[in-house]
Amino acid sequence: MRPVSACVHCRERRKRCLRARQGTSCAYCIDKGLECTVDLKPSPVQDSSRGYAPLVSPEVPTTSRISSAAVPDPHLSSELIDLYFIHVNASFPSLFHRPTLKAAVRDGTVPKVLFLAIISLSARFSSHPGFEGIEPCDRGRPYAEEAQRLLNLRDKSITTIQACILLGTVFQVEGDPNTESIYYAIASRMALLLDLPNAVADSPIEQELYHRIWWSIITIETWHSAALCIPRTLNPDENVPLPFDEWEFSQLKPGSDSWVRPSPTEDSSLSLLGNMVELNQLLDGVNKLNAGIASGATKDENIQQSVQQLSCSLDAWKSSLSTRLQYNDANIAYWVEKNLGQAFLNLHILYNNVGQRLFYQFLYLVQDNTDLSPTDPTYCFAKKCKLYATDFCEIIHRARVQPETQLLSSLVGHMLVIASTVQLHTLLFSPDDGEIAAAKLCLEQNFEVLMHLNSYWPNVSTAMARFNDFHTACLRGRDSSFQLGRWMLQFMLQFSRPLEDKGYATDSRDFWAAEISRYLNDR
Repeated sequence: MRPVSACVHCRERRKRCLRARQGTSCAYCIDKGLECTVDLKPSPVQDSSRGYAPLVSPEVPTTSRISSAAVPDPHLSSELIDLYFIHVNASFPSLFHRPTLKAAVRDGTVPKVLFLAIISLSARFSSHPGFEGIEPCDRGRPYAEEAQRLLNLRDKSITTIQACILLGTVFQVEGDPNTESIYYAIASRMALLLDLPNAVADSPIEQELYHRIWWSIITIETWHSAALCIPRTLNPDENVPLPFDEWEFSQLKPGSDSWVRPSPTEDSSLSLLGNMVELNQLLDGVNKLNAGIASGATKDENIQQSVQQLSCSLDAWKSSLSTRLQYNDANIAYWVEKNLGQAFLNLHILYNNVGQRLFYQFLYLVQDNTDLSPTDPTYCFAKKCKLYATDFCEIIHRARVQPETQLLSSLVGHMLVIASTVQLHTLLFSPDDGEIAAAKLCLEQNFEVLMHLNSYWPNVSTAMARFNDFHTACLRGRDSSFQLGRWMLQFMLQFSRPLEDKGYATDSRDFWAAEISRYLNDR
């Protein structure tokens, strides 16, 4: 076990302990005039194998029969783990080191609760004969139920955090945001209890994994807190190292103790996940701005300035991408060769999703205003929303060309419905026949993708139903008494909540406006 390097004060404030050299006081203690001491007996992260049963034990033989009580045969087990990394782990959450997990599955030492939670998400993609006659959406449910039974919330460990995140994802795709929220909250609290970014690890790979899990929780909270309008438990911490290059991480051998993590300046330029972290921080700013507008906390005269600032930050993020991370044919081929094609495309659809959400509100402001000049900021912002949404759809359509780039996560369905509402708005309100024809073709292709995703993820059907709600609202928007602008912000911000009829009210700040205010005040 590696010795503790952070002093008592830095561990308490959960910040990195910076020293000029070993044996000297850290910068924080010098600045504050504190005694810099190291607790030589920290509480290490609990070994997951002590609290949970392994995958294989004499009492539970492997079998090819598909049931929650039995472990699939080795060949199917390996296939399901691979499918998890292909279709579920192509973005956040990033919870495992693939070679280490595969080795643990092969030798039966992986905690059974984790294995079952993983395959509950990946079984829907399998073509194994054992799943014949079972709908893809139903295949993982027995495994998820067994994983819930095995979960031990009194076991304060990395395994429990990983299992809670996986089970939270299960309930997210099942369309149960309340249970999803509970599992994610447990993972967040346990990460705080373990002081995960500074936790003592047994190997450099394990330490990197702790950082990835931490950033996974931060990313989950960015999406989840906005979707349900609930306060965050954790906020980004610039002192926690970002994930480094995924290709290099995937090539590390299990149990490697000789590897030394590159410096931040060396390892960040090619990190897909590291760049996603930065994008999600921009998304958090966009969500906060939109929530402020919807609740009335952000004044009208400040909106354009705030949007322009975030737009500049988004442009700066794109400009800072290394040559290998820019979106083009050559780079798609490069990342496909490294088995990271989906992760590369996920980075770019996330970028376009942030853009379409930033400018979404301006669609309504220009739909009936024919007097706007093409140089008017409102007109330009609405045009940018359409461009981001169109680019998003283009990447999704292009990804279907080859298996190595197909994007089949449930989050893709969520974002694609938002992009489709932009196309629908163009179809209904644009005066340009060319724009209308292009939007119609794009919508047809989007529906093909959504129907395919719907066969895997139950919550996609809910998202598609919300698309119909959007259509109805746009038609109602022709009535000047209906505030379509506010409704559109509700639609986008609270995507995990039902749209109740009283949400259409125009004479009062309805139920969701109060919740958005609470979301802002508690952040």
